[in-house]
Amino acid sequence: MEKQGVHLDRSGNSFWAIYIFLFTLLGSGGLLSILSQDVVEVKQTKITHEYLTVMEQVNTLRGQDPAKAIGLLGDLLAKTDSRFERFQIIFWELPALYCELGKFREGFDVLKNGQQEGFFYPFMLGENKFPPHVGHFENFADFSSFLAENKRLRSEEQQKANFEYIVRTPKNYLPEKKYPLLMVLCGGFGSHLQQTLDWRSPKLESEYIVAYLQGDQCQGSFLRSYQRENVDQMVAAYRQIAMKYSVDSGRVFIGAQSAGAHHSLKLMLEELIPVKGVILAFPGTPQLDEALLKKAAERVVKISILAGENDPRIIRTKEMAVTLDKCGLPNRFIVFSEKGHEFPDDFPKQIDLSLAFIDQ
Repeated sequence: MEKQGVHLDRSGNSFWAIYIFLFTLLGSGGLLSILSQDVVEVKQTKITHEYLTVMEQVNTLRGQDPAKAIGLLGDLLAKTDSRFERFQIIFWELPALYCELGKFREGFDVLKNGQQEGFFYPFMLGENKFPPHVGHFENFADFSSFLAENKRLRSEEQQKANFEYIVRTPKNYLPEKKYPLLMVLCGGFGSHLQQTLDWRSPKLESEYIVAYLQGDQCQGSFLRSYQRENVDQMVAAYRQIAMKYSVDSGRVFIGAQSAGAHHSLKLMLEELIPVKGVILAFPGTPQLDEALLKKAAERVVKISILAGENDPRIIRTKEMAVTLDKCGLPNRFIVFSEKGHEFPDDFPKQIDLSLAFIDQ
C-alpha cells in the first residue's frame, strides 16, 4: 500500500522550481524532513452530539450507578456506526463498568466482540496492569488466543500507520491574516480525535490555529504514541502547517499532557521550531538542561504548568518549577487540590489563562 505522505511530481521544471524554493527556505535538513517523513494532515472525524451527551451522563454515574451507565452506553453502541465512538465505549467504558459490578466475563466479552470488529487494544500485563481491570480476564481460557489476535491486528495496522495531525482554524479564519499556532501533543499514547475534545477553549476557538498531533506507533485502535527520542516528524508537521496555513511564526506554542512534556521541551529547548511558550498539563518528568533553560529564558520563552496535588509525579513537578525559577525562565505553576494525573475541572479556563500568560 502506498502511504499518503508528501509527494511531488518529479517531471518537468515545476518540480525543480519547488525543490529549489523549499531548499532555500528550509535548508537541506528541513527539506529532507518534509519530503522523507510520512507526515500527513487528516480531516477531523465528526463526533456526534449524542455521544458527547451520553458520555457526560456516564461521567456523573461513574462509581455511583454502573448498571445505569452500562444501559446508556449499550443503547448508544446499538445506534452509532462511528468507529471512534464504538472503540471508546468498547475499550474505555463498558469493561471497567462491568468489572465494577463483578461481571468479569461480560466485560471481557465486550472486548472480544470489539475485536471481531477489527479493534485492538493497548494492554500492560504483569505487576503494573493497564487497564487495571485486565487482571480479571487473565485466567479465562480464551485470553491467550485473544492476546494473539490483538497482536496480529496491531502489527497489521502498524504496516500502514502514518504520523497524522488535525488542524482546526479559528472562527472567521482569513488566509491573509496571521494567527498564533498551538500544537497539541498527547502523553504516552493518545488520539488526536480525543485531543480535539480535551484541548478546547473560547480563546483557541476564536483566535488560534490549533494542530493536534498523533504519532505513528500503534498501541491500540485510534491510539498512537510518538517515537521516544525522534521529534523529526513533529518538526515536519510544523513546517507543513506553516506552509499551508497563515501562521504567525513569532507566536508558536505547544500544549502537552503527561509524557508529551518530554517532546515539547525538546522542541523548545533545542530550538527545533520557534516555540515561544508551552502549556504542560499534568506533566511527566522530562530531563532538564539548565544551560538550555537559561538560553530559553533569554529568548523570553514562558511555561505554564497545571498539576494535580495527588499526582504521583507532583514532587518531581514541583522540582521542575524550582529549576525553572533558578534558570530565570518565567513560569506559571498551578496545583489543583483533589486532582491526580488528570485535567483540572476548569481546563478550558486554565488554557485561556495560560495563553494570556505565555502569549504576551
